[in-house]
Amino acid sequence: MDPSKESVRFFVGDVGRTNWEEISEGGLGFETANYGWRGREGPCEEGESTSDKCGLPDSSLTDPIHWYPNPRDGGSAVTGGTFVPPGIWPEELDGDLLRLRFGPYLNTKALYLITYDGGRIYRLSFSGNVNRKPRPVIQQFLSSNGNGLTVNFDASKSSDPDGDDMTFEWDFGEDGSITSSNITTSYTYSTVGKFTATLSVTDMKGYKAKSSVDIDVEEYPKPLVAFPWSSGEACDDDDQNYDYCGSLEFCTN
Repeated sequence: MDPSKESVRFFVGDVGRTNWEEISEGGLGFETANYGWRGREGPCEEGESTSDKCGLPDSSLTDPIHWYPNPRDGGSAVTGGTFVPPGIWPEELDGDLLRLRFGPYLNTKALYLITYDGGRIYRLSFSGNVNRKPRPVIQQFLSSNGNGLTVNFDASKSSDPDGDDMTFEWDFGEDGSITSSNITTSYTYSTVGKFTATLSVTDMKGYKAKSSVDIDVEEYPKPLVAFPWSSGEACDDDDQNYDYCGSLEFCTN
């Protein structure tokens, strides 16, 4: 149904048989319309696609307002669409028919698209001159040493839908202060605990967005490795080396 019209107006998706899919107009003024089913398909006689078999045979039939051919390597099926509600998009699009569906979004409406194969839902909204918030993305890479857990942070995947330049602020979660303003940075957690690292991205118009990741710093016990010394003599620790993963002693006799 078309919400932009005071009278009743709707479009009908008519699934074809062999060659054509079509959309026909209905509503007030179309009460006696004859769309030619089932002897006609799209603009042609059923099963035909050549010009001499297409066109209205007499004035008693009503052609569809839109049609398209079925692909030769597979079928297709026209589906119901939606009308652009007045005031949602630019005025020249009011009442246009789309093969999608409008739904609520903030204090207005947006167009929603569901993909069959990927199982995804996309939202399309008219932004006009409205500033949109940036999209912060955190990538983190962990490494460790004897002083704790070092995390390398990367915000280079962040973006702004309006193409604005962005500034970055990192809060690594230990004291709540802004520790870095670089797009890539690193931080060493020297104490055991659970921390939340937060990236704040601000565009040139002052719109700020945040993203966070959890960092879990645990203390792992150092493994003890024992070797049966063939000489039967005790080691004196003179050649003992340590690293973060444990200790290993080499003895010579």
